[in-house]
Amino acid sequence: MLLPEDLPTLNPYVSTAFIALQVTPAIIEPLVEVDADGQYQPVLVSEIPTRDNGGIGEEGLLITWRLRDGLLWSDGEPVTADDVVFTYESATATGSVRSGAFERVVSVEAIDDTTVQVRYSEFDSSYFDQFQWGILPRHAAGAPEEIANWEFNREPVGTGPFALQSWSTGDRIVLTRNENYHGEAYLDRVVFQVVPSEDTRAAMMTRGDAQRMLWPSATQREIFQESPQTRYELVPSIWVLRMFLNLGERGNPTTGQDPHPVLGDQRVRQAIAHGIDYDLLTEELAEGRVKRATSPFALGWYDCGTEGYAFDPERARALLDEAGWVDTDGDGVREAVGAQWVRRTPPTVPRCGSRWSATPTSACWSRPSW
Repeated sequence: MLLPEDLPTLNPYVSTAFIALQVTPAIIEPLVEVDADGQYQPVLVSEIPTRDNGGIGEEGLLITWRLRDGLLWSDGEPVTADDVVFTYESATATGSVRSGAFERVVSVEAIDDTTVQVRYSEFDSSYFDQFQWGILPRHAAGAPEEIANWEFNREPVGTGPFALQSWSTGDRIVLTRNENYHGEAYLDRVVFQVVPSEDTRAAMMTRGDAQRMLWPSATQREIFQESPQTRYELVPSIWVLRMFLNLGERGNPTTGQDPHPVLGDQRVRQAIAHGIDYDLLTEELAEGRVKRATSPFALGWYDCGTEGYAFDPERARALLDEAGWVDTDGDGVREAVGAQWVRRTPPTVPRCGSRWSATPTSACWSRPSW
């Protein structure tokens, strides 16, 4: 697999670098994961906590996790509930970049070797995701407060299908099959090679020198599509691009200030929405490689199914007229004629030096503000 840059670390608790997440899940595993249908599935636990199995109690303030029997770290040591406790201690220590995920956690306690209870100060809807970056081994890491300097960060021990064989900085990371893995690893070896140049990565793919390349740009698409050595796949993405409109006169948030003189009026925002040709953007500009999102929640199982605004220039014009933005002289530019949030102030004549001047010079003249 070709990577555009090297990893800063193999410890997901000390860096948020997305490039690292291309490698670390093969070594370090979470308690649960989300499948393609958006459902949580057990990884290191025997079952998903529910009310019926006693995993969720006290109105959601107590979650009980039960580890699978016989789990081993890649070095052969047994995985215990204390490792989950240690992960919490490390994730909330100085030097961790994940402490914010545990703000509502009061305690994490090992009840026995395979049972962990997490207690919350108030209900936390993300309790299943608390340990999504993986469980860390107490015996192979270090003191939680030293997490940023652990040798583990470059030589991790995990429970995943692969174990680290070698890491040559700026060159490659080699993983080999973890013989103590609780599941089945389908490959003997995985090599992550660092190749900064996209042209070089593309050439390696078309020559058959690599099997996978992440995030190719559109400029390389024709090269891959024409090469008999490569298969170019367009797959669904989890990302939604959104344009945020400025609703306050001095920026967002709007608390304690007047609405934006133009965008503060909902009718203006609706007119903008009706004035956008979404089909033209998705089909022509993006060549059909994207689909329109009608809300921030527009993908997969959480799709809200909102219809969105239709491309309707006439409706857009009517809304602008209604909002007091009128093309008074037919030049195509709309002026504020009774617009709700536009304030008019009389012209001001500023003071220049020691005297007042009405001369319209660049240094001593102020135009009326609208």
